[in-house]
Order: sequence, then structure tokens, then C-alpha cells
Amino acid sequence: MWYYRSLILTHLWGCRLILSHKN
Repeated sequence: MWYYRSLILTHLWGCRLILSHKN
């Protein structure tokens, strides 16, 4: 289930990018 793991990683990166943009 590598695709599921990569999906979670991309989701986490997206959240980090949004948080960095908010700051």
C-alpha cells in the first residue's frame, strides 16, 4: 500500500505549506 502512504505524505506536506503561507 505504497500509494496510500504517499497520499498521506503529500497531505501532510500540503498542510505544512498552508500553515507556512498563513504565517
